Amino acid sequence: MYYETLDQLSLLDLMILRLYGSTYLGTGDGDDIWKVMQDNDIDDSQTRLIREKLERLGLIRSRNDEKMEENMKNVMQYVEDFSKGKKNLKLKRLNNIPRSESYKITSFGLKFIKFFTEEYSSN
Repeated sequence: MYYETLDQLSLLDLMILRLYGSTYLGTGDGDDIWKVMQDNDIDDSQTRLIREKLERLGLIRSRNDEKMEENMKNVMQYVEDFSKGKKNLKLKRLNNIPRSESYKITSFGLKFIKFFTEEYSSN
């Protein structure tokens, strides 16, 4: 599965994915998204497309989506309790969803990076 996923990624995709994993893997080499953009002569719209591709492949996940799912879960629980006739209902506080999108690496994304770094660092 890792090789099939790798086949769909460009070197630039991997560079951006590595930025998301560097916090968890302790591989922070000073690169950031702005440096990668400048070094590869790409703009924000191109990096957004790369993030969307990485998200489609399950390597990163939108933090905003997680917050929206949690909000939906809280509202559904409130409506369910209301329909059962429970007293003293209180809706849990809803998360604020920022306009800007942020992402975090998924467990699959971390395993993907670890697989190739461990596989090829021993060679």
